[in-house]
Amino acid sequence: MKLEQKHIYKGKRSFELVDDAVNVHIDMPFLNKEFTVVLSILIPEPIVKGSTLAFVSAVNREPLIEMFVDSPNAEEFNAFVQKVKEKIIEEDYGKPKSTSPARVVKPEHVQETIDMLCTYLNADDIRPLLATLEALKETPDSKQNFDDMVQAFEELGPMQGAVLSYAPYINSLLIDDSL
Repeated sequence: MKLEQKHIYKGKRSFELVDDAVNVHIDMPFLNKEFTVVLSILIPEPIVKGSTLAFVSAVNREPLIEMFVDSPNAEEFNAFVQKVKEKIIEEDYGKPKSTSPARVVKPEHVQETIDMLCTYLNADDIRPLLATLEALKETPDSKQNFDDMVQAFEELGPMQGAVLSYAPYINSLLIDDSL
């Protein structure tokens, strides 16, 4: 599936959906670039800002694919965006899931994780994650608490690496053992 767009000042853009990626070609005066964006790193809900729609990175919330809204026409544009959203959701296999029957949350390991994070990182930088870990420690079988912890972790952006360095138990929670 392919989408071709033209803008009077911003030149031409083409987007081609292939398997698990989108190939992007931007042709502007004095700039010509081509790149590929893998769907598994995108958030499925695009962000509309003015006359553009962007699919953003799940890691740092940076726009990776930017399109002109309703170009070349609303029907073609909406069909392409919908297909990209569907493919991103299909690629969701690599993301943490709370439905794994093999996952057992151990409150003592969660407390150890909280202690390590508070010792080695600035608690203010990771406050939402710490709050969700506290809730998970209190009710380790709660799917909602687990989902909240995953969401808080995903929102850390570049801090994820530091968190995983000092609290490796989070990584074991994020791995889907049912695969």
